[in-house]
Amino acid sequence: MLYLFMGPSCTGKTYIADQIVDQKSIEVVTGKDYQRLAKNENIAWKLFMKQMKEAQESTDKDMIYVLTEIDKLSELETLNQAQKVRFDAEENVIFQRFSQRMGRELPPPLEQMLRRQIDGWRQIDSDLVVHTAEEKNWVDVILKLNEK
Repeated sequence: MLYLFMGPSCTGKTYIADQIVDQKSIEVVTGKDYQRLAKNENIAWKLFMKQMKEAQESTDKDMIYVLTEIDKLSELETLNQAQKVRFDAEENVIFQRFSQRMGRELPPPLEQMLRRQIDGWRQIDSDLVVHTAEEKNWVDVILKLNEK
């Protein structure tokens, strides 16, 4: 099974992926980690797409691809069997998490960039929307997507 964890920065994608890894043997690839597959980015991406296609068709190999960059979605259109999980949180929660990550207050240009990212992701369809500010066992909810 292939899961696409997508959404703005600081919405809990990697946090939930790590919780799933604690319960289940699953490979997690974040951002551009796929570039480790080859020196050339195009070749690395092709190899990674092959791995993701194998994972989406497999019954014994699971993978999570965590992405924040919305422009990568167009390259993932052929992965029609992947479980698309969009992560979200209130804007102020995302800002707070991001400023904690940075260790300082967010500068206005960064807030504007985050707002654009948040608005862009909210337009994207998915199989499940995870609001990480809600108290819920999201790991169980996500893993049950397999049962549909």
